[in-house]
Amino acid sequence: MSSTEVTENNVSHYSKVAPTDNNMTVVIEDAAWDILPTEGAEIAAFDKDGNMVGSAIYSSPVTVVTVWGDDATTTSKDGMVVSESVSFKVWNTNEVSDFTVSKWIEGSSSYQVNGISVASTIETNNTITELNTTERVLVKVINVLGQEVNLDDEPFKGTVLFNVYDDGSVEQFVR
Repeated sequence: MSSTEVTENNVSHYSKVAPTDNNMTVVIEDAAWDILPTEGAEIAAFDKDGNMVGSAIYSSPVTVVTVWGDDATTTSKDGMVVSESVSFKVWNTNEVSDFTVSKWIEGSSSYQVNGISVASTIETNNTITELNTTERVLVKVINVLGQEVNLDDEPFKGTVLFNVYDDGSVEQFVR
């Protein structure tokens, strides 16, 4: 008797996508990656509007991502439409990277109902490190004209001011 190994595909970083009535399978072999994901990494697929339409845990030597199609019986767009181009991201512990499948052995990034696409060459790019918002530092306080304000100089009450942080984020407040 042979034993069959079952891979549990429970994503933790990306949420699980609700299945619809149609899908496409994307197969990614280890040989396709330019930068091999680490164990526990997660892959997500997105439609042109940035809605997640599929997710899976990276598994060696082959990762399978189910990309869900739009359910025509609902009023909202809840998946890919035929011929829409799917895009991908990979999450490795603390960073998210976009990746492009530049060559396909079979199929393409164009959504097809019941399609099977097999990636040949992947180019990973645009590493986006996820910032911990508690670690940002206040750089300056500015007014609506963009002029730096010294809070010790008691500006008029009701003045709209902005906190500018080192991570590029800005918060508006009223003095």
